[in-house]
Amino acid sequence: MSVFRFKQFSVSDEHCAMKVGTDAVLLGAWSRKSLNLQEKYVLDVGSGCGILALMMAQQCSAIIDAVEIDEDCCKTQSANFSATIWTNRLNSIHASFQDFFLKSEKRYDLIVSNPPFFSESLLNLQEQRAIARHQVMLGFDTLFEGVAKLLNPTGVFTLIYPVLSDELIVTEARKNGLFCQRKTFVYPKEGKPCNRILASFCRKEGHLQQDELWIRKADAEFSAEYRELTRDFYLNF
Repeated sequence: MSVFRFKQFSVSDEHCAMKVGTDAVLLGAWSRKSLNLQEKYVLDVGSGCGILALMMAQQCSAIIDAVEIDEDCCKTQSANFSATIWTNRLNSIHASFQDFFLKSEKRYDLIVSNPPFFSESLLNLQEQRAIARHQVMLGFDTLFEGVAKLLNPTGVFTLIYPVLSDELIVTEARKNGLFCQRKTFVYPKEGKPCNRILASFCRKEGHLQQDELWIRKADAEFSAEYRELTRDFYLNF
């Protein structure tokens, strides 16, 4: 069983198709700017082992709901939640996001998501079969439809996604009355092309703030910016 230890909590990703990785840690730390003291409810969509929900719990006092479709993964997630001091604020919900947002009457101040997004045109046959077998496909259209229903009027939605999906993401957001307010282009290493985008969306259209982040320097050491962003979580930062 693989267990990842952070400064204030530990995470097992046993039985989870989506393992603990840089994308989740990036999003959890980057979403800090979208948090505020008035928040009452946070939603983690496609929560997996629960790492994002736990990172949110560390940074705010809100009630956090974590929606995950896979039953075995939910059991691991629940165990991760129970092992922390925030267990009374963390709710593991076994459901597809589609079913959840159609039935839920709750509204959220912050929604975060790092689910396994894929475009079939970018996948080989083996990957497509894996998606069908594990039922982890969630389209951007469905995601934004649900977020638009569940987000409070002044709420924020934060997301990490492949750079190739940028145009599609912005289009789907606008279709559902959501507008990008902040965007960070993520580069895995100096000299390498951008491969991820961190973005936040809200209901009010306004000035778009943009910046860039390099995870590693040319010598493969973590950059000072990445260390600063994630220092509250990684043990060795």
